[in-house]
Amino acid sequence: MILKRIFQGLGTGSFIFLLIRIFNKADYLSTKTIWFVLLLSGFIGLMTFIFDIEGISFLLAVIIHFAAILLFVFMFDLFQDLGFSFLSVLTSSAIIYIFSYLIVYINMIVTTKKLNSYVRRINKK
Repeated sequence: MILKRIFQGLGTGSFIFLLIRIFNKADYLSTKTIWFVLLLSGFIGLMTFIFDIEGISFLLAVIIHFAAILLFVFMFDLFQDLGFSFLSVLTSSAIIYIFSYLIVYINMIVTTKKLNSYVRRINKK
C-alpha cells in the first residue's frame, strides 16, 4: 500500500514536471532537480494517507497535505541549498497543487465511469 502511493505520486509528479518543462523551456536539468522531483513526488504520494483518515474533514486534509509538501520543499532547499524564495515556492506550489488535483480528479472520474460501465455489464448478464 505504501509503495503503491509512492509510485502513484511518482507518476503524477513526473507527468506534471514534464508538462511544466515543456512550457518553461529550461535548457538543462541538474541532478539535484531530478532528485528533488522524484523525492517530492514520492513524498506527495505517500502523504495521501491523510485523506484516508476519517476523523478529519477533506478541507483539513488538503491543508495538512499542502503544508507537509511546503515543509518538504523548504527542508530540501535547506539541505541542498537550491536557493528557493519563499514567495516563489508558495505561489508555484499552490498552482502546481491545484493543477495536480485537477489531474487526479479527472483520473478519478474516468476510473469511476469505467467501473460503472463494468457494473452495468455485469448486471445485464
